[in-house]
Amino acid sequence: MIDFEVRGELTDHLFSMLRGPRDPDPIRLAQRTREILIQENERLLKSGRDVDGSETAPLKESTIRRGRGGFGPPRLPRISASRLVTRFEVAVARQGDHGYVVRAGWPGLNFVGYLNDGTSHMEARRFVGITASCREQLEEAAHQYGADLLKAGR
Repeated sequence: MIDFEVRGELTDHLFSMLRGPRDPDPIRLAQRTREILIQENERLLKSGRDVDGSETAPLKESTIRRGRGGFGPPRLPRISASRLVTRFEVAVARQGDHGYVVRAGWPGLNFVGYLNDGTSHMEARRFVGITASCREQLEEAAHQYGADLLKAGR
């Protein structure tokens, strides 16, 4: 599970110095965060890399022989139709008067923890978290949101 808080009260001091809106609603930033997380989840899974950028551990021969319902990379046997793509959910919920919580995860997919953390029989294939690319996009979205607010306050 990945949680983010997008809070409008963080900009209260800024708006006390400007003639702009006193209570900016950060819903656009929360929605953009949601879009980035969905795109980056699929990109990371298809890349064959772990969340830290290292190469994903290869599948064991026994797993390949047993069959896994597809021919995609280790975590995506059916590529975009795989459950780690299709069941990834990102919800945006209001929190208090000034903010939103963006929650991402795979509800009902109990194997996510085993895949991510590994077991005594399976190497970890870490994909839960924020990649450097995702962090850059989230930071850019936050900067753009702030710039847009400053323009509106002039």
